[in-house]
Amino acid sequence: MKVMVLITAPEDYISWDLKKKIDRQERVMEWHTHIRELAAEGRVLNVWGTRSFTSRVRPVHAVDKRVVVYSFDTFSDFDRMMAMDPLRDVSRYQTIALKPLSEDRKEDIGRVEVLRANLISGRAETQSELNRERARFYLAPSYVGKQQYTDPPSPTILFDNDQSADEKLEVLVFSTNPKEFVGQWDDVRKTVHAEMVSYWHDYIAKMINDGIVTHAWAAHDFLDRDYYTEHEKGKGAAIYRVDSWEEFDEAFGEDPIRDYSSSSTVVLKDATAQMEIDQIALDALKNRLR
Repeated sequence: MKVMVLITAPEDYISWDLKKKIDRQERVMEWHTHIRELAAEGRVLNVWGTRSFTSRVRPVHAVDKRVVVYSFDTFSDFDRMMAMDPLRDVSRYQTIALKPLSEDRKEDIGRVEVLRANLISGRAETQSELNRERARFYLAPSYVGKQQYTDPPSPTILFDNDQSADEKLEVLVFSTNPKEFVGQWDDVRKTVHAEMVSYWHDYIAKMINDGIVTHAWAAHDFLDRDYYTEHEKGKGAAIYRVDSWEEFDEAFGEDPIRDYSSSSTVVLKDATAQMEIDQIALDALKNRLR
């Protein structure tokens, strides 16, 4: 089993006093050692730091974020790894249960047929309504049905993989169904959306075949343990590795449901480079205390 974990400082971190911030930053350095030990045991497949891009749409606190993909055999193994994490009680955690793309593609294509059959069920008027709704959206992209479906290369990314020498830009994109999916869309609109989601698999296959996407996953239906939330399952997560923002804009712009999804972007950084920045941050905090 694989789980992606995103680790972020608490929301109130900016209001902490210096001593409390230093304590957490010292734990950050312990965390790097902890992750390296797990990686040596084969229980961490990927680890990234993140660059200092926060948000273009709203002012946010410039706190750290780190991304880890864990591999484990039992849920108890995962619980033990989390219990040993030095940042566990001084951070926020997001956990995404990862699913192979091939498995998700089969389910998404099957979902389209099931939705159509359940919606129409011999009702000619419903078929006409579905046709009218579908006609309001673009046709299938030209690459649909022409791609070789293959799993992404998903190279193991751990330490000393700093890409700064060739200035590659690595962007992790998360996408889900929009908020309107629950409560505002009827079954006709959802059926059209399911068809468009199926096109995403052709798109991501194209990005993989073109060497632009290096990692990609779907997600299992785990949502949130503390809050009731909309069913936000959508496309999943993909890592684009490109030369510039312009190349990323062009690649992401081809996404067939980009305009019909909610997405977030994280600019990744090599874990060794992140450790160096974290040490600089710790030294800066200690200097302010003097």
